[in-house]
Amino acid sequence: MTMGSALFPATETPPKLAVPGAPALRTLADLLAPHTLHHTAAGGAVASFLGLQLTSVYQAIVSSADGHALGAEAYVRSAGSDGPELSPWNLFAQAGSGEEVVRLDRLCRALHVANFGAGLARGETLFLNVHPDLPEVVKADFGLSFRRILALLGVAPERCVLELRVANQAPTRLLRDVLRGFRARGFQVALDLGLGPTTDAPFALDGLGEMPDYLKFTPTAELDLARRALQRARAAGVQLIGTRLGDAASLALARSLGADYLQGHAIARATIEPAHSLTS
Repeated sequence: MTMGSALFPATETPPKLAVPGAPALRTLADLLAPHTLHHTAAGGAVASFLGLQLTSVYQAIVSSADGHALGAEAYVRSAGSDGPELSPWNLFAQAGSGEEVVRLDRLCRALHVANFGAGLARGETLFLNVHPDLPEVVKADFGLSFRRILALLGVAPERCVLELRVANQAPTRLLRDVLRGFRARGFQVALDLGLGPTTDAPFALDGLGEMPDYLKFTPTAELDLARRALQRARAAGVQLIGTRLGDAASLALARSLGADYLQGHAIARATIEPAHSLTS
């Protein structure tokens, strides 16, 4: 499997999101305070947090059938002027409180949207991770503040998938409230079954009351219960994404489990400009 053609020739400028007017910019600044989001001369965006510069990279999520991109998942990259790049978990460890984690989480998602103008112009979907501490801190009106941020950036919430990591245990009422709250604000929702063995996958879907739009899973050798859970999700209309696919074996296993879409280093690494198609 090889990459398709370059997204933008050297002479082509990636599409930009509309720049909000002054009143909207002030409102955006209030929603992201005390952090800042800046447009760059090249047409992208960077953010600042505790002396660190934050940027975006994207990993393509492609159709299992034909290799065309559904969209991409965004990841934050951060580094100071005199230090190494921090992992996302180490970045969030710099936040001093739950409220600060939530503000940083929203800042990162706003940054990723601002940098994904080209993908949005192609009609692609942007997958955005939600920090696992956000539901406990926010507690209500899930997705409201981020919908306001998207409105100021000129992006419909339907273009974004908010992604939540699900532990291998029965979900709480709070998780159900988060899923329903995001949906009520117009967002699509993805649940990620996580890194561990998926033998508890059926329990991760019990009690939700409704299914997510996408279910992400990591193929493992422990298939029986996982296969049943994925089949049940597919029967309910959920689209399946095999993720963390590192080699040909995991690709084949994801396909055997019915993955509609594929993601991982075996497909494409995270880059500033994600691939929008792959060819076999």
